[in-house]
Amino acid sequence: MQFRLSIQDSEDEAAVAWLYRWLTRDGALASDVDLSLVDAELGSEAQGGAFEAINAVVTDGIALGNLLVAVRVAMDARRREADRAALRIEGRGVVVTVARDSSLSNQEIIDLLRGNVGAEENGEPAADS
Repeated sequence: MQFRLSIQDSEDEAAVAWLYRWLTRDGALASDVDLSLVDAELGSEAQGGAFEAINAVVTDGIALGNLLVAVRVAMDARRREADRAALRIEGRGVVVTVARDSSLSNQEIIDLLRGNVGAEENGEPAADS
């Protein structure tokens, strides 16, 4: 399964690269998750080196759960933009946005990514499109 991870509402252009470095250092993900950076489309005045998203290819649902745990730990560790930044996960035609203070469990996020719309909780949207 392939997913695309990005950080919404972040003014920090290096946030995606930082998250990528964090995830690639996590030994628990190494054998079950293949990660790569997606270059941002840059304007004519840009210096380069900016990344738009992280492509993540996971072997199974357990690997996806491990990836979600690692991302949430990383986001908790990076407090500078804690109130605004949200994780956006795209895969299989479904987009799920997880706010930093979301009450959704990892299993509910996995259910949403699988297209199980009934996983909605506390008035949070089940999935964006």
